[in-house]
Amino acid sequence: MSLIPQLYTGNQHELNRMIGFQNIMNNLGYVVGSLAICYLVTLSWHAVFLVYIIAIPVLLAFKIWVQLPNATRKAKDSSISMHNLTKFVHPVIIWISIMVLLIYIFYMALAYKLPTLIVDAGLGNESTASLLLALLAAIGIPISAAFDWLEQRLHQFVFPLCLAFNASGFFLISTAHHFWILVIGCIILGSGFGLVMPFIFKWIDNVSDKNAVNFSTTIVLIMMDIGCTISPLVIALIDHTARGALFSSAIFFTLLTIYGLFKSLKHTFIK
Repeated sequence: MSLIPQLYTGNQHELNRMIGFQNIMNNLGYVVGSLAICYLVTLSWHAVFLVYIIAIPVLLAFKIWVQLPNATRKAKDSSISMHNLTKFVHPVIIWISIMVLLIYIFYMALAYKLPTLIVDAGLGNESTASLLLALLAAIGIPISAAFDWLEQRLHQFVFPLCLAFNASGFFLISTAHHFWILVIGCIILGSGFGLVMPFIFKWIDNVSDKNAVNFSTTIVLIMMDIGCTISPLVIALIDHTARGALFSSAIFFTLLTIYGLFKSLKHTFIK
């Protein structure tokens, strides 16, 4: 992901489409992985880990077919020392990194709380949860493909719109007592999250120094991974119940929607 702004520089429409395609393939991998896990878990819990084999051909394909431009190679060879770190890291990148950390802390609650919610409410079993998570990712595919179209028309208002979808989706899921309400919540949540990360990566490209886009994106990706890792610990401190944890995610995204709308009205995002 950190290489995309350098591989598709100078053409905003092409960059938007590529960011959308990246999110599409991310969601597609999630769909395939969720369906594979649905099958592998019926064999044994050891078999579930076979899903990681898919990373091997991906690594080989990247090595064979992706050619880095000379500018990228030079940037890769140049080191960033601590004394000029502030020159490379825009202050907005620090805020984006913190925001991404929080987004993934509350978003990942869905992955490990949805199965508990479904089983406790008698709406299905663990495989049902995997199918719903696959549906959520699948919904994000056409939404991500439409990112360039939406960004050209809504501009900075894409951000509060997708956050509002996330808040609404979490609210429906956390309060669902019927299976189809759960499905609708997953569809709405998938629609919102299909735009969150494409917008954030475009935002990073907009505010970063052109020689530091790779570095800035890497920082944000690291914070995303940290958010995924510490999510169970943080959410457990907020609420131990599945409904309470997911409702806390709805509250978080509601507050973030208000912030995003306020900043969008001030035109401080993508212009």
